[in-house]
Amino acid sequence: MDIEIVRKLKGEFAGVLSCPRCYDLLSLKGNLLSCKRCDKAYPIIRGIPRFVESDFYTRSFSIEWIMHRETQLSKNIGEKYQILDFELRTGFKVSSVPSGLVLDAGCGAGRHSELLARFGWRIVAVDLSLSVETAYNNLRHYDNVLVVQADLNNLPFRNDIFERIFSLGVLHHTPNPKYTFKRLSRHVKTSGLMSVSVYSDEGLLIKIHNRYGEIYRKLASRLDAWALYNVISRTLPKMPLPYHLYKVPIERFVRHKNRPELTPTNILSMFIPFLSFAPNLDWRILDTYDYLSPKFASKHTYNEVVSWFKTAGFVDIKKLPIPVSVTGRKL
Repeated sequence: MDIEIVRKLKGEFAGVLSCPRCYDLLSLKGNLLSCKRCDKAYPIIRGIPRFVESDFYTRSFSIEWIMHRETQLSKNIGEKYQILDFELRTGFKVSSVPSGLVLDAGCGAGRHSELLARFGWRIVAVDLSLSVETAYNNLRHYDNVLVVQADLNNLPFRNDIFERIFSLGVLHHTPNPKYTFKRLSRHVKTSGLMSVSVYSDEGLLIKIHNRYGEIYRKLASRLDAWALYNVISRTLPKMPLPYHLYKVPIERFVRHKNRPELTPTNILSMFIPFLSFAPNLDWRILDTYDYLSPKFASKHTYNEVVSWFKTAGFVDIKKLPIPVSVTGRKL
């Protein structure tokens, strides 16, 4: 048994995990988390509580975050960028540390949790994919982070347990984003905050970009996930694209209030939407694979996502600067 997970489950995160079947509290017995009520046990494997038996439809993300363990961590892309990206997508101030527990719903390699942990946030980082292996290695030295493998539709937590929940770039990769949002929202405390960010379908240029993108995605889906990754990682380094014209999306949203810019790179990406113009090669490969490989990749409008919040009983709902990002407070 990993002594770190024992210390967390008996200390900072005592009483947080519950049976996803009956929501009774789980007891730690060796390498198992056991439920007395329904006689079900969940294993702890390599320091991670596991509430699913496989990564199901998220295999591409398992591969993605195995190959890009640290590509998007603050130490590689800069803390300033990480903070700005997070705050624009959530409406949460990184320096304003919540008093209660926070859920990172769909943590990937743990880039957001790693940033927040350094500021003192107490976080449960959850993912369905095997990216939890990478997240655990990136986050294991933080006593204020617990990594869990689970399905967002059937989480091992009681209702009304989290002060805040954020899910950035995740719900559009689920079979039914509206349903997953509803299931997630149950775990927010009364007066708690929830923020989500999903792929945008706002505006004519974005719609054109999305429609062309689906053509490429359908072609890419014919390849095995590992084969697709190998094609991308071998091809992109040889492509003479105008990377010097690239502008970080965050900077564009801040400086130009999300007005489209008809730069050569934007025009090219409109018709070949999977191409990434990130100046770093690893990031280009990561973004391109991330665009083409997922089984699900739905697109959404602000009005659609706002309706999810309203239906789930949220108030003070706000549309955030980066499309499509929305936040609200639970009644």
